[in-house]
Amino acid sequence: MSALINQHPYFDVEFGILNDLANRLRIAGAKFSVRKVASKHRITVVKEPTIATVEEIITYTWSLD
Repeated sequence: MSALINQHPYFDVEFGILNDLANRLRIAGAKFSVRKVASKHRITVVKEPTIATVEEIITYTWSLD
């Protein structure tokens, strides 16, 4: 018997951009979870967004800083 291991993509962010990035992902249709890992917050993408890619959303969010 073998187990299916499903690895969801994740990335670590600082608290300062967490709220903005989470809102952008939510608006784009993504499903994700957030948990604190050391001094960062890990966003695990469970369902990809429908409007834009995760990479586009991250790039746009970080360019605003």
